[in-house]
Amino acid sequence: MIERDEAARTALLEGVGGKIEEFQYKRESIPFELFQNADDAVCQQLEILRYTHQVDSRFSDTQPAPSRFVVVIENDALTFMHWGRPLNATGDPFPGRDRDYHRDLEKMLIVNASNKEPPATGKFGLGFKSVFLACPEPEIVSGRLSMRILGGMLPMQHDDDRDLRHLVREHAPAGGGAGTGIRLRLDPDSIPPLLDRFQKMAGVLCCFAKSIQQIDVGSTTYTWSPSSLEQAPAFSIGSLLIPDPNDQDVMMRTKVMRIELGDGALLFGLDGSGLKPLLESIPSLWVLTPTSEDAALGVALNGRFDVNAARTSLADREEHNHVIAEALGCVLNDAIEDLMLAVDQDWDGVCHGVGLNEGMTPYDLWYSLWRTLVGGLHKREPSKVRSLVQCTAQVGLGELAWRHPLLPNGLPSAHRAMVRISDIRLVLRDALSIPNVLEQLFDWSHFVDEITPQRTVSAEIHEWVSLAHPSYATARAQWKSSRLADWVSRLMVDSQQVRLDPEPARIWGAILDSQQLDDLSKNQQKDLTDTEKLFNGALFRDVTGRFAPATELLMSDPSKRDPEERLRWAFAPDRNRLSTDYDEAGRTLLRLCRGPSGFRADTQQLARWIRELKEDNDRRSAALVYLRDGERGGQVIAELRSIGLNGTWLAELSKDSPYFQGWSFEQVLQVLIQFRSTESQDRFVSEPEHDSNPQEPHRLVDVERTLLKLRDVWQEHGAVYLKDYEQDIYPGGARQWRPCISMMMTAKETVPLG
Repeated sequence: MIERDEAARTALLEGVGGKIEEFQYKRESIPFELFQNADDAVCQQLEILRYTHQVDSRFSDTQPAPSRFVVVIENDALTFMHWGRPLNATGDPFPGRDRDYHRDLEKMLIVNASNKEPPATGKFGLGFKSVFLACPEPEIVSGRLSMRILGGMLPMQHDDDRDLRHLVREHAPAGGGAGTGIRLRLDPDSIPPLLDRFQKMAGVLCCFAKSIQQIDVGSTTYTWSPSSLEQAPAFSIGSLLIPDPNDQDVMMRTKVMRIELGDGALLFGLDGSGLKPLLESIPSLWVLTPTSEDAALGVALNGRFDVNAARTSLADREEHNHVIAEALGCVLNDAIEDLMLAVDQDWDGVCHGVGLNEGMTPYDLWYSLWRTLVGGLHKREPSKVRSLVQCTAQVGLGELAWRHPLLPNGLPSAHRAMVRISDIRLVLRDALSIPNVLEQLFDWSHFVDEITPQRTVSAEIHEWVSLAHPSYATARAQWKSSRLADWVSRLMVDSQQVRLDPEPARIWGAILDSQQLDDLSKNQQKDLTDTEKLFNGALFRDVTGRFAPATELLMSDPSKRDPEERLRWAFAPDRNRLSTDYDEAGRTLLRLCRGPSGFRADTQQLARWIRELKEDNDRRSAALVYLRDGERGGQVIAELRSIGLNGTWLAELSKDSPYFQGWSFEQVLQVLIQFRSTESQDRFVSEPEHDSNPQEPHRLVDVERTLLKLRDVWQEHGAVYLKDYEQDIYPGGARQWRPCISMMMTAKETVPLG
């Protein structure tokens, strides 16, 4: 009836399709389901051959083996082929009938039936039925069987199977025997989307399959041909064809490491620097085929987890899945222990086998393992998949690292060490988790003396350990944490003030000057801010070696960042001069410690420094330069005049004073005029009555030249001088005679003076 009644066939097919969709199968599930069936069939065929003692050179490493899955793409059809156990073949004398192998076809076509036992992957009996979502009448040849499936459940003899059988023979590997071919007639436009995800995941499928290590899709071949580490055979190295992250339509070959876990496997990316995360396009959880769980953790874990019928998501039996993850972790523990011994005994061999770059160390390899397996968990939100991978890592790596030094401490290169989790006593957190801060702090001898690398870990490593060994995270009696601000107290000697010698000033200056707060976490920013506050009022050494507040010290900055400060430093007393042993970073820290108010020196203090200068030509010259060029030069002169110059070196200034060496006429006169020293001005503009050399004749004064100089000086400084003069002579108010003077001094014609 079904054979002759198209309406009945359609109704049955719709019913089967609806049931399949209820179990979350989609059209793109089809190639994955057929691949999983093929992998199971190949495993069963090899088991039969071993049982009957027929395994021979056909399955050696040097000849093609029947571990191949082929997808032939035609204009209006897809044909899937494998060379495992044919449908309904029991493999006599193998006890296949005890496993219901003779009922394959029946189980394929009855909803919710399956005859699979471990080590088979499928268990719902629904996988093959997914083909009815795309094709109403699939064609099958398998061993002696040949059929078409009508209405989603009725097998009918296929009278024209020659073409399909020819295709199976044409693609058969050497020694493959009878094969199985399944042809689906399809709308040509539906073929690319149906195969798209399968082609992108085919490389990883080869890696996780129990037996099939080659998949041919059209003209593209995906293979897994690894080499195992001789010293740790659970670790295998190979390459996979996966989508290019920059263009998903382009395939690229990438190197990977696979760890065999018995009923599962763990996959990492790999390059010359060690393990690295897989591309985010590769799902993190597989049950031979990929699930659709959204968790790109940087690794791919394959196992016999409980999933829904379509194997797209995890089932609700979380406790059972954690038991499976723990079992995988136990095997991982043994594998990593083998690798640990191999690294200790034959590092060169491991390095060569993994393909690491020259100069790589065991520390680098172990760090890459922790970073990839556990570091990826730290970056992701909690989820079912993350929980399973974490469980595997806890048993496989965390428990082993509690007993053995398998944990990199995360410190700068000169202080790296492998530690036991049980030995950790100090965690460097917050700003100490910033790499360049930690590197610079290790230049400080006081810090180095208090750090034991075998008992100290960075904040990053601490976060990893907290995930890999959760009991460690709560064992606060075992370890303590340290922030950058905590170390400032080491600079406080018998006081509440920070004392900074040149060495720690260099280090702390570099630390606090190099941070861009916008790029840091809130905890890091707060730690740096707290640290800066502790340096308020810090003491630095002056040139005599005594400590003084930063606000009372001037520095001679070679960078010429602050010319005003350089001018003041040049005549400042030793007690107000920063020691020249401080480098640029130390001077930067001094500026920070001063705060926004800067150097505390008012006009009165600057005037006192200048007035009290001893017989030091360099400092007296520098003082005069400041009076001439400094920001407060005029104010300081006024203060000096207010205090009085009598009895000081300033009262003796003249044009011939050695302090004016290298000055121009106008510069000297500018200073002398502001001091209003008539005697000094007279000595400056007149020639001396007695030359220092009595043998030379007296020279006449060039009056015209002298008057011209006076005119120029008056034009530049006369207004200031005249104002002061009038205030002294006419305290009640100046007379209006300035225009006459101005006219006289700006006359353009010079009257000959005879």
